[in-house]
Amino acid sequence: MTMSQSHRGMALDDPGDRMPTVEPLRLEHVVVGIDGSRNSVEALRFAGRLAARDAAKLEAVCVYHPHRPTPYPLGTVLVPSHGPAGEGAREIYASPGGVDDAAADAHATLERVSREAFGTDTLPAPDLPPNLVLRAVDAREHSAHEVLTTMAAHADLLVVGARGHSGPLGLLLGSTAQSCTRHAKCPVLVVPATPHPDEG
Repeated sequence: MTMSQSHRGMALDDPGDRMPTVEPLRLEHVVVGIDGSRNSVEALRFAGRLAARDAAKLEAVCVYHPHRPTPYPLGTVLVPSHGPAGEGAREIYASPGGVDDAAADAHATLERVSREAFGTDTLPAPDLPPNLVLRAVDAREHSAHEVLTTMAAHADLLVVGARGHSGPLGLLLGSTAQSCTRHAKCPVLVVPATPHPDEG
């Protein structure tokens, strides 16, 4: 018997070489970061499909900071640098409203993104996932990735968009997705952004 024949025999006949049975992964709790961007709509839509497969709880989280708008030379608002120094200090999903409007804006953002993601004009609606929970969270002294990873600490999956706001505000906010992949205790799924038709 040649070496190649012996190797083929082992591959076919030796029980020790057989692949072990893999148990399918079932999701019970999925957390999604929402900032109102097009990419967060795509992230929620994708997470909704995963949650629907396993009848999992789908928790959409919009992290906001109750800041006061401050004129900024680049045409947006300056987000105060709350949170720990260094990485994540400016990663806040900031609403454009003032202190009194921040929570309301965050809730409105969650409802708008949900309608866009699941194709319904009203909330609540039968087209929305039955286990969908919308949650606006005041960041205060924390960054967006800290809030998201804390809320997903006992979840099966954290879903975020690869790109958030564009333009100057996006530069101020930093890369929440990248920070989530570094600090989350559960697996993180990053949904890539689909190019807009106007972007070529």
